[in-house]
Amino acid sequence: MKHSYFLGLITLLLSACTGISHSGAAPFYSEKKTEQVEHTRALGPLYEKISLANHERLAYRPFYSYEFQKEKDEEVSDYLWPLAMHRRYGDNEWNFIFPVYWSDQSIKDETSPWHLLALPFYFCGRSEAGEDYQAFFPFWGRICDFAGYDHIDIRCFPIHLRSKRADVYGESWAWPFYAHFHKDDGSYLKTRYFPFYNYAYEKGRYEQNSILWPFWSSGRSLSHTKGDWFMFWPFYGSYNYGDEKRKTWAWPFFSTYEAKNSRSYKMPWPFYSRSISDLPKEGKVRRDTYWPFYLCTELEDRKSQTWAWPLVHQYEKSYKSGGFEKDFYVLPFYWNFEESIPNENISESYLRIWPFFSKDIKNGKKLTRILDLWPARNHTVIERNWAPLWTFWSSYSDPEIGKEKTELLWGFYHYEKNDKEKTGFFQIFPLYRQEKKDQHKLTEWFYGIWTIKQKGDKRQNTLLWLFNWESREVK
Repeated sequence: MKHSYFLGLITLLLSACTGISHSGAAPFYSEKKTEQVEHTRALGPLYEKISLANHERLAYRPFYSYEFQKEKDEEVSDYLWPLAMHRRYGDNEWNFIFPVYWSDQSIKDETSPWHLLALPFYFCGRSEAGEDYQAFFPFWGRICDFAGYDHIDIRCFPIHLRSKRADVYGESWAWPFYAHFHKDDGSYLKTRYFPFYNYAYEKGRYEQNSILWPFWSSGRSLSHTKGDWFMFWPFYGSYNYGDEKRKTWAWPFFSTYEAKNSRSYKMPWPFYSRSISDLPKEGKVRRDTYWPFYLCTELEDRKSQTWAWPLVHQYEKSYKSGGFEKDFYVLPFYWNFEESIPNENISESYLRIWPFFSKDIKNGKKLTRILDLWPARNHTVIERNWAPLWTFWSSYSDPEIGKEKTELLWGFYHYEKNDKEKTGFFQIFPLYRQEKKDQHKLTEWFYGIWTIKQKGDKRQNTLLWLFNWESREVK
């Protein structure tokens, strides 16, 4: 999952530290170098650089960040996110500088489709069909592969428009007052003289029309399932299609619905509604709404409830395998999520007390932070550009292999250990610093005024960076 990306990156960093070597004066500057990793930070959270065999990250927060993942061949850059960004996934590339967006399906293929949009005024590019296009909205031109259309031809919009969507051709004059859509084989036709008269026909599906829309509309089914409908808005409407029957009065406030295995009514919407159904895929479903006080949807294996919509919400789901999923939040201050699926080795939980605290646990790996200002579960782009700026305290642990890391104020206080690799690091800047690796231990007081380098019981002492003497540890 994307929200577990940051946990994965920390795990990768710590697992690479087979010979931890710290230097610098965090939070002003710190550096960690081993054969597997280089991690440099400066000015607290403002500058960070990470170099691994298959992963690179560079950040000048909050102005710029860059990340490259070699195995996935993915490259991302952000500039004052979300104002500007660059993304490359293999050969596919897209860029955004508000309000300009451009993309290229294959940067290695000069004939591949590409699009540039300077919304809402300028469009250009090459379509999926290989056609070069350009448009100056609202004056003149053609826009391709936009809003579901193959192309849209603009002639001093809203005076004249032409369009094509799949095999449906359309033309509009004085939009939205006149429009005509059709298929060349005659199987589809739609004409609009808004708001006086509309007509629509699709072979084998339906035929319908409206007069003085939305006050009167009617239609009938042309499929094997017979049906008809009409609406005298807003007073009364009726819809009959097969075994489905809908009726509405004073739309949208009062309505009823009946079918073979379901029924519902709203009296009046949105304040009270109820629906009961028994469907092949979902099974038995019941929905009750007493808006905005209480909403409930209940299925055989799950239940969703909301109080004081949309502020308080609870969701529970049980799996036949014995697993479960629970989600409870009180917007925007509290969120608690749990998921356990034993046969898929999934164990996950998340707790947030916004904006002060968050705890993220995934398969035993735990990340805790103070503060955590992003109101939702953090996304990769938030971790890269913004989260370090407000995270005063963080703690990460992986009990399975004995890894721990705790940090306060970007390194003023720093504790780290790896039982598997027999390494450790502790610092309270500038008073005290200690680093361990196997039988080697380095201890400093007051940023090097007194330094002790120890191997086994032998100790090399240095005072004021000039005076040296040896001693042995007394046991």
